[in-house]
Amino acid sequence: ADDPNSPIGELVRKVREHPFVMVVGRSGSGKSSLVYAGLLPALRREHDRFWNALSLRPGPTPLRALAAAFNPRADGEGAAEYAKRITKEADELRTGDPELLSHMIRGQLDQTEGKPDHLLLYIDQWEELYAQAPPSSDKERAAQHTADVNRFIDLLLTASRTAPVAVVATVRADFYDPLIGHDEIKSLLPTRQVLLGKMLRSELESTIVEPARKVLLTFDPPKLVQRILDEAGEDEGMLPLLQYALKESWALRKDNTISGDSYARSGGV
Repeated sequence: ADDPNSPIGELVRKVREHPFVMVVGRSGSGKSSLVYAGLLPALRREHDRFWNALSLRPGPTPLRALAAAFNPRADGEGAAEYAKRITKEADELRTGDPELLSHMIRGQLDQTEGKPDHLLLYIDQWEELYAQAPPSSDKERAAQHTADVNRFIDLLLTASRTAPVAVVATVRADFYDPLIGHDEIKSLLPTRQVLLGKMLRSELESTIVEPARKVLLTFDPPKLVQRILDEAGEDEGMLPLLQYALKESWALRKDNTISGDSYARSGGV
């Protein structure tokens, strides 16, 4: 992870240099793992900055998703009451000052325990901005959605310039076209993107072994890791399945050991 030329090394360096960075890769290429298992721990080890993190997926209503990320549901607040509050917050984001998100970020850091001075705002599955648009036949909703997407992007870009934030987004490579349909993103991308290729077997192995080592978890027999890697193969589409199989094996572990039996019972990859 400390290799400056590895994807994690490159991502950490770019986030230190730029407040807006995109991780581009094929489906299942380990984009979110790179952020959660690589970037976040690296930022939390920094001495000169104290980071807090928020994450969201844009879904079909990106301004609501942004509002909800900064406004968790209160204890005892009814579902309808909460939805109404988020509608109102999303409307403010839609029509308010472009600096509004910057103010929200400062307020959020201010109210967080320990007073962190930087926010990592992680937008997972950025492609949902394009993939979850209403059909173009529904002209009114389609136009509103396009306006909301542009507003969402403008709020993030403005915040990245004026607030103590690093915006990191993961996006599927097959959505590169709509991504560069936005002029400012198109001009930023050459210096602000991390492209993920295939994961090498050694990299895949460390994504299995390293987190286990941190919690003193062992594999029995030790060859089990190689068997899991053989089953995962070279296809990046296997990563989500691998993640699931490891999570299930962890749930079925005995003491601090993942055995061949608990892996088999998880259904494997």
